[in-house]
Amino acid sequence: MAPVSSTAGTSSVTASASLSGRFASSAVRTAVRTVLAGASPGDVRAATKLVEELVADARRGGATLRSVELARATSPPSLRVLVQRTEAGTATGEPLTPEITEGRFVVEEIATAWGTQTHRDTTTTWAALTLRRRGN
Repeated sequence: MAPVSSTAGTSSVTASASLSGRFASSAVRTAVRTVLAGASPGDVRAATKLVEELVADARRGGATLRSVELARATSPPSLRVLVQRTEAGTATGEPLTPEITEGRFVVEEIATAWGTQTHRDTTTTWAALTLRRRGN
């Protein structure tokens, strides 16, 4: 995993991390905690679950995870997640399993909004999560 970087600005704090190959779930959790430093514990838990599911989904069907980017905005308080994957050269024909269906429900339940966009062999899944004010 590339180092997580943070930049403070007047309206936002951003951080990004590139994940490729094999990495532990702890790398995702560390990146989320870094980006959401000072956020409510509930927001950190929700964001971690959301990002872990998006990463798991990016690896399904023979796809290769390319990158994960996290950006936190302070006005309005939100987290934006971008997960890019390279699609497998040959479709695996992976059926819609209960695990995949459950993962989609997790994303739908947690994210304020989400979607996907495919360009050639690269698919980007994005999700936004509205953050609560600390202590709420």
